[in-house]
Amino acid sequence: MQQQPVPMPPEQQPSEQQLPLRGRLLVLLSVLLVFLIIGVVVGTTLIRNSLQSSTARVKWSFTREHEALDFPPIVANGMMYAGLSDGRLYALDAASGSIKRSFQTEVLKKELLAPPTLVNGIMYISSRDETLYALDTASGIIKWSFKIIPQIVSPLVANGLVYVGSAVGGPDGFNLTALDASSGKEKWAYHNKLKDSILSSFPAVANGIVYAKIYRTLYALDASSGKERWSYMPGNEIGLGYFAPVIANGTVYINADDSSSPRKGWIFALDASSGKRLWSYPTMRSTRSLQVTNGIVYVVGALEGGAMQLEALNARSGSRIWSFLTLKRGDISSLVAVDGMVYIYDAELNTLNALDESSGVRKWSRNGIFSSPLVVNSVVYASLPNGTFSALDAHAGSPRWSISQWNNNQPLMVNGIIYLFSKFKVWAIQPPA
Repeated sequence: MQQQPVPMPPEQQPSEQQLPLRGRLLVLLSVLLVFLIIGVVVGTTLIRNSLQSSTARVKWSFTREHEALDFPPIVANGMMYAGLSDGRLYALDAASGSIKRSFQTEVLKKELLAPPTLVNGIMYISSRDETLYALDTASGIIKWSFKIIPQIVSPLVANGLVYVGSAVGGPDGFNLTALDASSGKEKWAYHNKLKDSILSSFPAVANGIVYAKIYRTLYALDASSGKERWSYMPGNEIGLGYFAPVIANGTVYINADDSSSPRKGWIFALDASSGKRLWSYPTMRSTRSLQVTNGIVYVVGALEGGAMQLEALNARSGSRIWSFLTLKRGDISSLVAVDGMVYIYDAELNTLNALDESSGVRKWSRNGIFSSPLVVNSVVYASLPNGTFSALDAHAGSPRWSISQWNNNQPLMVNGIIYLFSKFKVWAIQPPA
């Protein structure tokens, strides 16, 4: 006899919808758990990337034990060149810091008069052995050398010529010599036949003319032949200052000191093509800086008692727009005018002042600055106390970021990388994104 199935009690019989609902809840909880895990992973990654992008870091560094840098490193064409006191020149990849090549050269063992000039892979070096050298940075070979008693300034290279001033002028030597940059052959030499007259500042080249301050006179020479086009002598008692002529918008600006007055200096504006005086302005003696930017001539000079004064002049008329006076002592060692602001750094007081370009009103000031500033894209880069290198907002002076890295030299920035250097080491800093 076939046994019949025993029916279950009603409360034990599952409904037709109960099992599918539980399954859907489990699926939903699983999906939520997956999304939660993904969210945690993505969030952690974003936070980590955010922290990394808001923090500067040392990308690479370069040093050689007990060997000092012979000159500030030079960055050009994706390479950094560092010459050391043992006579070895290193060519580093500027982005990674890897050594691409290095070679020993006797030139760098000599005492250099000034930092070299690098143009088209050739390093032009003035040495105390009374020789100008052209060093090929790809091979380490001296391409040519030229015997001269050079001034304590870096060689000026422009349009295929190397201009070098001599420390022996007048009838005993030439004031200014132009050499072919590739061969070192003399193209022309100029002297003014005055006894003991020497080149008093770095020359300047613009529009086919070399402007050279020799003794008490500014000479305009044809850049290709050395032929004199015009000359300007302010006065028998006025000596031209030690700043290179500044050429802007067809005008040459020069500074001078009046030996007849212990307090008086001058700024002269001359027509660059004819030498005609356009205007003159009496200013402080011992000019420390002369710059022309955005139609404004900036002059920094020393007053009696050690105070420093910055004057802003109209570049076309010579009239004073505004002036800014420092404390009773100080030493304004650098001036940067950019983006409607003027930044002046006092190396003695370790102070950086930011002024409005149009009015001279101080917008902000920071103490404890230990390097001349670099201003790029509305950011001021400078060294602060306790071995800190910092980025400040250019218009407010507020800190953006900082990194523990000591630097007392003006930083460099090339292709978004900041380069710091001390006597024995170079650092490459990657700023935040």
